[in-house]
Amino acid sequence: MGMPPVSKDEEYRNNAFDSLHLAERAETLADRLRLLQLAEAWVNLADRAQEIARRFRTPASTQVHPLVREMLKDPRDQA
Repeated sequence: MGMPPVSKDEEYRNNAFDSLHLAERAETLADRLRLLQLAEAWVNLADRAQEIARRFRTPASTQVHPLVREMLKDPRDQA
């Protein structure tokens, strides 16, 4: 079996985390700064993706029952 689905905002935050780890190992200040800028851009993108996902979530009256959602592993629950 594969990994559970990851929401876009979580994927972007993971990319930011990876960029920070690369920045820690960068040999030059220029590389470190560029990777930190990249990490910041990923975080900003993650925030925007999370806000968009929040706006388009299913209204409460039509949401799937929690037990059904668990069985279906609804990716909206990853946010």
